[in-house]
Amino acid sequence: MKAMKTMQAVKAVKAVKVAKTVINDPKRLYFEGSKDSFDTEEMPRSWDDVPPEVKQAYEINQQQIKKPGFRRSVKNSKEIIELLSPFLRGLYLIDNFDPKRKVFSAKEPETVDALRCRIDYIQYYGKNILPQVSASALFLLRVKKRYFEIENKVCGNLELGDELASYGLTFMWDFPKFQDGYDGSCGGTSFSSITVSDAKKF
Repeated sequence: MKAMKTMQAVKAVKAVKVAKTVINDPKRLYFEGSKDSFDTEEMPRSWDDVPPEVKQAYEINQQQIKKPGFRRSVKNSKEIIELLSPFLRGLYLIDNFDPKRKVFSAKEPETVDALRCRIDYIQYYGKNILPQVSASALFLLRVKKRYFEIENKVCGNLELGDELASYGLTFMWDFPKFQDGYDGSCGGTSFSSITVSDAKKF
């Protein structure tokens, strides 16, 4: 079952300053989620289904790959990433990892939108309109006190303590003005992670 089938509309989460002392229960912490090499589960059927920036990114790729010896890199992907980034949406589906809310506060909605998303790498395959991507997202989530003790800093690459935490992380392409009922969910990850983050460094 696609993770996005359970997604409900949620209000944008307001960023708040995280205290650098003992966490009150519940307390919000910044988390960074990353997924490596994921695809769009349902590819758009035509250029009418996507914004013009998506077609522009595709055409840039088509011109690049015609060059002898061309190899995709972060440097030569910069223009494409800038065109596509506004349309990538990061989501954390809490109940996919913590349905009983043992780690996260019951005050959090089932689905939390990312504060920011970042495309780290892209790779086109065949004639697919959208590329395979690697991406990261920054979330602000309420965490129960007993799971974290943080002294003097918010970051530290602290793991949640359960590899299943990454099951809640998903991304989707969001083109609300260009198609009706299109599910832009992304899947097929080869690696994903959730760690406590310093928002200033994201």
